[in-house]
Amino acid sequence: MEEKVFLDDIEVGFKYQAKDKYEMKKDEMIEFATKYDPQHFHINEETAGDSFFKGLAASGWFTNMVMFRRAITDHPFGFDFVGADAQVEWPAIVRPGDVLTFDYEVTEIVMSDKRPGQGRFKVLSSAYNQDGEVVCQMTATVLGQTRAYFESQQEK
Repeated sequence: MEEKVFLDDIEVGFKYQAKDKYEMKKDEMIEFATKYDPQHFHINEETAGDSFFKGLAASGWFTNMVMFRRAITDHPFGFDFVGADAQVEWPAIVRPGDVLTFDYEVTEIVMSDKRPGQGRFKVLSSAYNQDGEVVCQMTATVLGQTRAYFESQQEK
């Protein structure tokens, strides 16, 4: 098992990648959108052709959740991945059959003045299609801990 990292182990620019790719399957896209984002261009292949997207398009929320799932399952941190806020963008359309890859980069680290051993950091999460186009980006603020703080809490 890989050594887990903590706030005192990383710097701005620290990067990691998701281990696996994800193929966007039409039935999963439609199932998600039917439940959470039931716009016709996400759920109806026939009418989607006449939409802004000119065909069936994945819900941005579905794309974001696939990317977020990878961030949770593949993150290298030794502490829980607890978010404090996020901003999301969808610069390109995701279609059935697209194969996505994901990477993550720490863009800011701020240690707490009031809570020694704790802090927050920003992570830029990016999803790319098989052509290398960015299809989803999320900048999230995540709460973090130093190794010493984490270990002191485990002893309690």
